Amino acid sequence: MVYGTTATLNADGTIDLSTPATFGTMPGAGGTVFFRLWNGIEPIATYAGGATAFRDGIELHFPSAATAYRPEDYWTFDLRAGEIANPETLHANAPPQGPQLHRVPLAEINWTGRANTEIDGSIEDCRRRFRPLTNQKVCCTYLVGNGVTTFGDFNSLEEAVEHLPAEGGQICLLPGIHMANLVLTGRARIKIHGCRERTLVLPRQAIAADPVIRIEGGSEIEIADLDLFAPFGIAIDAAGSETDALRGLVIRGCRVLALAYGFRVEWAEGARISDNRIWMLDHIDAHSAISIRATDSAITGNVLAVWPFEFDPPIPGGGGDDEPPDPADPCIDPEDLYGNVTAVVGYVVGIWLTIITLAPAQPYRARGGLHLRGGCTRIEVSGNRIDGGASHGIVLGGAYPAEVAAEPPPEPGPAPAPPVTVAVPAGSVAA
Repeated sequence: MVYGTTATLNADGTIDLSTPATFGTMPGAGGTVFFRLWNGIEPIATYAGGATAFRDGIELHFPSAATAYRPEDYWTFDLRAGEIANPETLHANAPPQGPQLHRVPLAEINWTGRANTEIDGSIEDCRRRFRPLTNQKVCCTYLVGNGVTTFGDFNSLEEAVEHLPAEGGQICLLPGIHMANLVLTGRARIKIHGCRERTLVLPRQAIAADPVIRIEGGSEIEIADLDLFAPFGIAIDAAGSETDALRGLVIRGCRVLALAYGFRVEWAEGARISDNRIWMLDHIDAHSAISIRATDSAITGNVLAVWPFEFDPPIPGGGGDDEPPDPADPCIDPEDLYGNVTAVVGYVVGIWLTIITLAPAQPYRARGGLHLRGGCTRIEVSGNRIDGGASHGIVLGGAYPAEVAAEPPPEPGPAPAPPVTVAVPAGSVAA
């Protein structure tokens, strides 16, 4: 601020600056200036000698020297008129309310002796890009947070899927721990993915034995880049029917720890299961890491393993002093497991990050491996690593006894007819 004076607004709308300057000197002609038009302007020194009348019964006092204030400092206060009384002191030694200055890093410049980053050195842009409000989703139809550490368009996977249009869409799960028991029935062209190795999905405690994701019919469903923990059941359970196959299922880039199955797929066509890391809990109720009945499908680049029940995984960060619940404990219940989710997550991540180099001393309790069920045709199996388990690495055909539902007894039929007696005359031959 280089100049200030009392101005007069003429009838023709022009501003008259003929009054002697309150401070400074009028800039020379020909330049561009920016000005503010105030209701009044006076030097601070006028009000520095004690409480001094300002106007309308208001007194001002600036106790410090004029050099203690900066241009554009301001204070505001409320005044009531009429019979409503005002406080005797409106501000007591209050610092300026503004202007509020915000410093934001724009770039980090690495200088060299050339002092020119176009020749040598570099500039790192520190600005955070913000897309237009009408273009926030990019490829995601909806963002899903967990409602605790992250927040999206929805904070429930099930609710987000319910709002997808009939033509499908893409659901993006933000980092963090999510609870879900999603059921997709007859849906098509839906992709669900997370932030790789940062988005963990568990079943809800009340229905912890239900699959984390259940797919019932439909086509072109893709599940990618999720961490799935199913401590009492199946991570992904997908099925079509013998007359109407589930088409175009894709499961890729997921890390899984499950009890019964990692992935169970029935009556699928054109399924692709690739680049997943599936560990089974070493439990007597654990079946295969992948169980599939499909045609024209591929299972490639997966790691299928059983975590020995006698091994304790290393917990990233130490895990604290409390020993976490063991998901492989046959006596574990959901209340114990979900009561210490943070420690359990550390246990699970420790399994995914560990490579077992020694076989356990005790035999495995889980079967593990890959089961290609009866009815599979034209299945490509390549590049998979299979470790541990009480069964074969790859089992072809059939079903384990525990996988076959008990058949009901046959319905009682009609009573058998009484035996028929045929009389044969003496001397005759019956043939």
